[in-house]
Amino acid sequence: MAQASIIINVSELEFTHYNGLSGQHVVPSKKPDEQFGILIVYPTPEIQDIGDERRTIHWLKSTPLAKDIAGMRSDDGNYTRFGVLLCEAEPELSKELLKAIEDEIEFLNENPPDVKYKKQKDGIMGAINVESDEVKREKVRLSNAVQKFRQKFERECRSLVTREEVAKARQTMLSTYAQLVSDGDTLWAGNEIDRRNISELAKRACRALGLERPWCYAPVQQFPCPGCGKPCRENVITCGSCGAVFDRDIEAYAKMSNAEKARALYPERYTEPEPVGKK
Repeated sequence: MAQASIIINVSELEFTHYNGLSGQHVVPSKKPDEQFGILIVYPTPEIQDIGDERRTIHWLKSTPLAKDIAGMRSDDGNYTRFGVLLCEAEPELSKELLKAIEDEIEFLNENPPDVKYKKQKDGIMGAINVESDEVKREKVRLSNAVQKFRQKFERECRSLVTREEVAKARQTMLSTYAQLVSDGDTLWAGNEIDRRNISELAKRACRALGLERPWCYAPVQQFPCPGCGKPCRENVITCGSCGAVFDRDIEAYAKMSNAEKARALYPERYTEPEPVGKK
């Protein structure tokens, strides 16, 4: 059996795991139009010699590697606190994907890289690929076949992620962020030395939650009030300084005369009085 593992990431940060044995793996962040980023951890193929010049491929389980990538075996690198989750589903690789991978492995073993070293004009030795065009084309064909079936398999894996798993990952992330902000507030309430110990992680959590704190600068888009010129935050409906009411695009006020602008910004101030006795 060759089963894969599914890791999701509901945060807007990508996480990189590096191990000298398993190499480097990146858990992608979620895109704006996605609920989560996804990383498929494939089982590792191991070629075994079974005698009489015969070989077979044994697939090692992906779960231990997936736990390492998610940081579940280390408190320091535990990404599960920040929106990463190892899903329950362990889908089996399709037969067509397994065959494509095994065909590529077999061909690459039979046709290792063939290079020659040549001294360049600047004196540096360079490696030149001297493989035949036929071998090059076959390597490209096999690689494209693997990628094609992997993309299909990854679409299937995405459909196996449950709403409960996404909600769990998000709730864990928000709880961690709330705790980090609370720790930042505690340090800010202390002395100057304590304030310097507020981490960038706490500030990042504060911004992610949309909170305002004196220890976390959050840049906001501002525009000058068309009435008094004082800076106003984007998406506000009134000016906190002069009381102007913004009921249309800011660019529209620039096209008005002063009188029209005044009536539009301060409707209560420039309302025409009704004649006495008029009903």
